[in-house]
Amino acid sequence: MESTPRHILLPFYCLGSVTWYKKLLEADAVYFDLQEPFPRQTCRNRYYIVAANGVSKLIIPLKHPQSKVPFREIQVSRTEDWQRHHWKTIRSAYGRSPFFEYYADYFAPLYENTSSPWLHDFNRNMLDTTFRFLHIKQPVHYLEATASILPENDLRPWFEFPWQKYPLTPETDRHRTLRPYPQVFDARHGFIPDMSILDALFCLGPQALQAVALPREA
Repeated sequence: MESTPRHILLPFYCLGSVTWYKKLLEADAVYFDLQEPFPRQTCRNRYYIVAANGVSKLIIPLKHPQSKVPFREIQVSRTEDWQRHHWKTIRSAYGRSPFFEYYADYFAPLYENTSSPWLHDFNRNMLDTTFRFLHIKQPVHYLEATASILPENDLRPWFEFPWQKYPLTPETDRHRTLRPYPQVFDARHGFIPDMSILDALFCLGPQALQAVALPREA
């Protein structure tokens, strides 16, 4: 008898972590809820990379919405030059990584062309680009209701605070099944797990998820 396809609901993160992508790959289809009340201080508008001084948090500034505004109505602030700051920080952190030069020309325009005011458009553009380079084929659906998703397949609570504390500690590290891989500054900081997918992509290339998701060696 064929197994029932597993459809999961994930928080619609911007350049989510390796674990976020790993969960996505384990599903048959992925759903994002654009109608959910936008929660503050999550990876929907921030992501983490490894820079020379350690973990760097890159935040997309938002227009201050009223409480309980749905995700689809969240706009990016135009008063700060965050795009230039983000890309400069990324280039500084990964300019010497093995695959940066290969991918840079594809990611740079996403920071230069921000004509859409909507956060979900920026996140979607990043998602589509990472899917392309990681050869991810899972169907993605953007919902304005979540009634069709079983509660046990709603993974949003699994990813939310307090598990977003970096660097990870034994109390917050749920990601030990991820195999360490060479990072640009690992000689200085050691391996820092579960950063944005950008870290694995620039360091490992198109095989990033396959390499990281392997069972960890004893």
